[in-house]
Amino acid sequence: MKEAIVTGAASGIGLATVQQLVAARYHVHAIDINEAELLQQMARFSDTVSMHAGDVSDASLWSTVAQSLHGGLNLLVHSAFSLEAKPLHQQTPEGWTRQLDVMLGSVLHSMRELHGILSHSEGSVVLVSSVHSHFGLRGHPAYAAAKGALNALGRQMAVEYGPEIRVNSVVPGPIMTPIWESVDPETIGEAAKGTALNRLGTAVEVADVIVFLASPLASYVDGAEIVVDGGWSIKKNP
Repeated sequence: MKEAIVTGAASGIGLATVQQLVAARYHVHAIDINEAELLQQMARFSDTVSMHAGDVSDASLWSTVAQSLHGGLNLLVHSAFSLEAKPLHQQTPEGWTRQLDVMLGSVLHSMRELHGILSHSEGSVVLVSSVHSHFGLRGHPAYAAAKGALNALGRQMAVEYGPEIRVNSVVPGPIMTPIWESVDPETIGEAAKGTALNRLGTAVEVADVIVFLASPLASYVDGAEIVVDGGWSIKKNP
């Protein structure tokens, strides 16, 4: 059985990715900082998932996860994120650092621990970025900076680690995840109208692209940014 690691696994795109990978016959190591939510969500998957509650920006967590692997690693998915939605001049240094540590530092720590086993398995890495990396949207300076850096880091890693390890990024647009639950219906409707498909996407639709990127069907896809936004980034109202 193939093995995968997914961060941010207790909700949203991370949870959907765990679901789709289990369906594709992976054993998944699910990581999330919210232990209670992780336990609740992973209960449905029985022995096909190993749970790791912890902070992805903590290097020691990755050492523990590496020791729990069953002998190989075919896929590493970085989906965890942190968000402090404020203009740059209102960002706290702690909030700024936290967002970069979660979204970028976690990649550093994971590769320090897992590079050898990923290389030996000829595995794949998928970084979950965002359309914030391509477009300016108010109130997301550290988030946008981190997601833009993820895109650049993915390209660098693809060059650094190929041909043994393929590295790609997915770039989701408006996806109906828990972060949207506090948004009023009118705003959600406006976001939907901003897409060519006239709706928000689902977390499963992003997860399906992640599973594809890890599969033999994507064997010649490396260093790519795959946009999954329902045409949001190309639609312009006249």
